[in-house]
Amino acid sequence: MLDLGCGTARFLHGLVAARQSPKSYVGIDVQADQIAWCRKTLAPLGAFQFHHINVKNDRYNPSGTDTIEGRVPFPNAEADFIMLRSVLTHMRTQEAERTLKELRRCLAPGGRLYATANVAHGAPIWTDLPNDRGVTSTLLKVQFNKAYFETMLEETGFRVSIFCESIENQCVYLLRPA
Repeated sequence: MLDLGCGTARFLHGLVAARQSPKSYVGIDVQADQIAWCRKTLAPLGAFQFHHINVKNDRYNPSGTDTIEGRVPFPNAEADFIMLRSVLTHMRTQEAERTLKELRRCLAPGGRLYATANVAHGAPIWTDLPNDRGVTSTLLKVQFNKAYFETMLEETGFRVSIFCESIENQCVYLLRPA
């Protein structure tokens, strides 16, 4: 299992608590302090690895020096399941496209990618801070035009298996390789 944007590995916590630990787990994040905490607290509990990548994101790692291409420390076509929860919701379009391409590289032929995004019919291609009044923080919540976003998924090598509208205020996509 690959969890990009793992933060404090909330998803892994749930699996461990339910006694459903994955055979292996690789958590990756741009926030070094979160990865340090995971290494100290969670890595000893199983076959769990945590990696910091210094990818630039204006919200979570503004001093990052890299783009994501080739930075995800995971072999080609070996991830059976990839978690991308509340990550695309903090990216510009080009950053989202690069991330999806890199994850497509990692996804096994029969694998699945669980991704969340804020999408809406008839919305602009991309909007920063939709419906958030008085908030000035960059990339707090972005929204994509649904048709544009789904075209981006197709162009980066994915096919939508399941779409669920607004789960926890984000839409859920279960994707498979195209």
